[in-house]
Amino acid sequence: MESTRDTPAIEIDPTVLRELRRSRAWILFVAFVLYGTVALMAVGVVTSFVGSHDDTMLEESPFLTIAMIFLILVFYGSPGYVMHQYARAIRRVLAEPTSENLTTALHKEAHFWRLIGVMTICFLGLALAMAIGSFFA
Repeated sequence: MESTRDTPAIEIDPTVLRELRRSRAWILFVAFVLYGTVALMAVGVVTSFVGSHDDTMLEESPFLTIAMIFLILVFYGSPGYVMHQYARAIRRVLAEPTSENLTTALHKEAHFWRLIGVMTICFLGLALAMAIGSFFA
């Protein structure tokens, strides 16, 4: 395989390429499910704000309410975005198997798992705070 960039093409086993292709399909599926979830949540939030005239939380602290909803949308949307970047990097590896493209794809995958780790730590911290708070309520 000839590379169009300065980086020479590398020989990747066809089995690895097949597994990358299969993984890419699932990665894209989950990314778009997360995008759809964020879109549905955003529509739900907008319709609940428009349809509800007795929302005391929004009336008392609109900035806090909107900020919390925005954070929730980012929380669900960011893994989808990172997964979509990873899928695009895999597509580049499949189209042009260079060490640079493979390294980029692996970097995107590591970034995704770092994000999931941070989100897990945040979730566990929140769960711990709620458990401790329930003792004092």
